[in-house]
Amino acid sequence: YDLLVLLVVVLFFLSLLQPVVYRARIASNTMRCGNNLRQIAIALHNYHNDFNIFPTGGGNAEQGRAFSRNGKAERNPPLGGKLPAGAQPVNAPLQEWGWAYQILPYIEQDYSWRLPEDDAIRQSVVPIYFCPVRRNPLANDKSAKGLKMAGIDYGGNGGLTEAAQALKGLRASDYKPLYGDYTTTGLVIRSSAWYPLKGPGLGRAVSLESVKDGTSNTILIAEKRMQTDSINRNPPNDDWSFVDGWGNDTIVRYHPEDEKLQPAQDSNARVPDFAMGSAHPKAFLAAFADISLRKIRYTAKPEALAAATVRDEGLPIKFGDLE
Repeated sequence: YDLLVLLVVVLFFLSLLQPVVYRARIASNTMRCGNNLRQIAIALHNYHNDFNIFPTGGGNAEQGRAFSRNGKAERNPPLGGKLPAGAQPVNAPLQEWGWAYQILPYIEQDYSWRLPEDDAIRQSVVPIYFCPVRRNPLANDKSAKGLKMAGIDYGGNGGLTEAAQALKGLRASDYKPLYGDYTTTGLVIRSSAWYPLKGPGLGRAVSLESVKDGTSNTILIAEKRMQTDSINRNPPNDDWSFVDGWGNDTIVRYHPEDEKLQPAQDSNARVPDFAMGSAHPKAFLAAFADISLRKIRYTAKPEALAAATVRDEGLPIKFGDLE
């Protein structure tokens, strides 16, 4: 009888502890997610230290890796590519693959960066590219392309999608983006040897000097939103691996007048192209260009988030409107 009473008491206290343990686990995983963002931001800066530019968002999405052979830049086909003998991967701004590939040597993944087979890199899981609140670092289910793509939960800040006509400072009459292209308004911009095919934007990139609004006011990298019932099942924004060029897998963008692009927590709703969000309740995490980490509420004021997204529009930011 005494043992039965003791068992009931133990089970009662365990039931009280369960919510506490759950909350502690969530808090620990959220901290780990933030640490991932900080490590990535540091890697982006270390890359900048070496090349005087930030890694780029790459060129066209769903392309093979760019490499140099005999002094000439070439690129592999979208799938099945392999580095020819004597070839070396090129860096930004000529690399077709995006920032998450470009920084591999700066996050102790130099071996993966040098792998000769493109598809082997696509399937190489990089632990710090996964938010532990959302999922474990695992490759996706085998895709229609026949590969178990290694996903990513973070996106480089690709800026605005277009002019914001209702917001002074971001109207077409007020703000002129670099190269006349809104894909260059963030810090991780669209660029490669092949985009655009001709013109002054060839091989474009951005540096810290272009962050006119200040590094503490400009997002560098943030969490991307995902559809909960499609996680690890190759949804449209996670089906070409972390090496993907300018596309949903690796880039987040924003527009203050587009309700679909307002940040949100993961749900079963379809995710709009380039949308920010996370598995966390109430807010997602973003690393700013000074490597500071901030929580941004899903209800943040659109004009404040737009100002934090564009690096050189000159709009003031009240962080109380974000956090």
